[in-house]
Amino acid sequence: MKKILVTGCFGFIGFNFIKSLPKNLEVYAVDLKNNLKEEQKERRRELKKLKEIKFINLDISSENDVKKKLGHIRFDYIVHLAAKAGVRASMKDPDLYFKTNIIGFRNIINLCLIKKPEKLIYASSSSVYSCDNYPVSENSNSSFQTSFYAKTKKINEQLAEEYSKIFNVNIIGLRFFSVYGPWGRRDMAPFIFLDSIMKNKKIYLNNSGKNLRDFTYIGDVTMALNSLLKTPLPQGHSIFNICSGKTYLVSDLLLALQKKVGRSAKIINRKSNPLDVYKTHGTSKKIEKALGCKIEFSLENGIVEFIDWYKKNVFK
Repeated sequence: MKKILVTGCFGFIGFNFIKSLPKNLEVYAVDLKNNLKEEQKERRRELKKLKEIKFINLDISSENDVKKKLGHIRFDYIVHLAAKAGVRASMKDPDLYFKTNIIGFRNIINLCLIKKPEKLIYASSSSVYSCDNYPVSENSNSSFQTSFYAKTKKINEQLAEEYSKIFNVNIIGLRFFSVYGPWGRRDMAPFIFLDSIMKNKKIYLNNSGKNLRDFTYIGDVTMALNSLLKTPLPQGHSIFNICSGKTYLVSDLLLALQKKVGRSAKIINRKSNPLDVYKTHGTSKKIEKALGCKIEFSLENGIVEFIDWYKKNVFK
């Protein structure tokens, strides 16, 4: 049985990916149990129900910890999804982001140099782009970033490019665009909006909801990840957008949520936050060509799934 290592298993994408994995893989799930947010604790409790998963409490930023707890296992696949997320928070504590996102990534790559997995797949971000010609493709300009979080992701891509050339390692980077869905992050707009509507709380809408986002359903993300495990790709380092290829006003998301639940929101419009990106919009043609399948879950269908999960697990 082939072995797969997934880091960041209590995170939004890591959690959903592990739940989607086929039964013919031996799954090793890595994350830190310290200082978990409530949503991470909930995901941890859910994953603990899957008895076949082997959990490893690990600080990826510690080279000794990585070597001690993972160095004796030969993994066929490594999917590295552990990272500190959040544009605004990265500007307040860049040292923590450097330690987790850059040093942690280097430690995982070094593990690959020893164990030589078939593939290393890692999470990058749409925030690496630095252009306003939409939709952005993998070849669009990413020469500068507007936040420290985005910079850490670009540095990861540069490290992956060089390591793949020097050490002949197959590495795949995924630029995720505004991922949402069941078990999603509670600091992101979809959850904040729905939770506020259901609990009759005020919603503070930056830029009056005129910012645009390429909302990507979590089911499309896990589909792409699973397909990448078994799809042959050219040797070296590959980069793919993971996006819906469609763009929506943030206010459209809010209106759709109100319509689906049959409740009105208490909206307070306010100015843009200077750290907010005005628009994200990617093309998914490259990943669809590589995998031979489309990323096509619509926002309209996605929010139905999201609302259903929320009512069963949060708003009881």
